[in-house]
Amino acid sequence: MIIPTNMKTNNILPLLLAIFGWSAQVSAQNAENTLRPGDSIIVKLSGVPQEEIAVVSTSYDISDNGTINLPYIGEIKASGLRPSSLQKTIESAYKIGEIFTHPTIQVMANKDGGGTQVIYVSGEVKTSGRIAMSPNMTVLDAITSAGGPTDFGNMRKVKLTRGSTTRVLDLKKVDGPDAALLSQPGDKIHVSQ
Repeated sequence: MIIPTNMKTNNILPLLLAIFGWSAQVSAQNAENTLRPGDSIIVKLSGVPQEEIAVVSTSYDISDNGTINLPYIGEIKASGLRPSSLQKTIESAYKIGEIFTHPTIQVMANKDGGGTQVIYVSGEVKTSGRIAMSPNMTVLDAITSAGGPTDFGNMRKVKLTRGSTTRVLDLKKVDGPDAALLSQPGDKIHVSQ
C-alpha cells in the first residue's frame, strides 16, 4: 500500500486500522454458512434484564418455511441469511417492536443440534422426535432409530413428507421397495395407527 507523503503520520494509524478491520469483517462473513431450513441455531441475548435473557437465549430450529419463532416478536425469516445478518435482523425487530431498547444478539450454529442432517419421526413410534441421520439411512432405519413402531403402529401406512410432497409407504415387508427408500435431511416420517 502506498501512502501519500503529504499525509500526516497521525492519520495513518486510523486509516490502516479501518482497512484491516474491514478486511477481517469481510473474511469472517465469508466464512459463515448461509442458514437453511432444518438448521439448528443458538440465539444469545444480552443488554437486557436478566429474567428476559433466559426467555430468549436458547436453541431454535429453522422451520420448513425458513423461519424461527422468537418470544415477543414471533416469526423471523432466517433461511438464506448468514448468522451475522440474522443477528442484526433480530436486534432490529426487538427495537422496532419496542420490546428492548439496547439488545445485543449473538447467533451461532448449534453443533449439538445436528444442523440439516436430521429426520423427524412421529406417530406410533416408541420415541417421537428428531433422529440424527447416518449415511445410507433408510426410512425404515429412521423408524427403528425412534425405537420402532408401537403395538398400534401401522407399518403399511407410513407417511413420508419430503418438502411439500407426502406419500404413503408400505414398510410391512422388510425386503419391499419402500423399505429400501433412503432418507433425506428434513424428512418427516409419521407412523399411522
